Amino acid sequence: MLQRILDVDMDFFLSDIAHWVTDNQRLDDEYFKAWRELEFRRFLEQNCGLSRHNPIPGRVVVHHDEAFHFWKELIQRCQLQVPFELTHIDAHSDTGLGDANYVYIMKDLLHYPINERLSNLNIKKSELC
Repeated sequence: MLQRILDVDMDFFLSDIAHWVTDNQRLDDEYFKAWRELEFRRFLEQNCGLSRHNPIPGRVVVHHDEAFHFWKELIQRCQLQVPFELTHIDAHSDTGLGDANYVYIMKDLLHYPINERLSNLNIKKSELC
């Protein structure tokens, strides 16, 4: 059976979409409002099948590439089998809105065989785009 990964980018749970934000830049709390806890929980439970009564293992990461390393750890510990299904929830595409990372992804990274992409992921290059 195909295993599933749920990857949730927390910017999805804001009142508006932020573009052109750097890592050290805070969003204006007056303009970008977080969802109320009840709405947040309802979305995760009703739309994503999560339950606080039946928690599933996971990890909180700050930078997107950290998720790749977590998945690799799970694969190495035989807790995740390749191929797996990935559902990514996000307020916006991380491959072109607000930056040019998609150029690096499309021109360089995707040309590696799938099993070599993580080891060839150039974080510095993607940040420079």
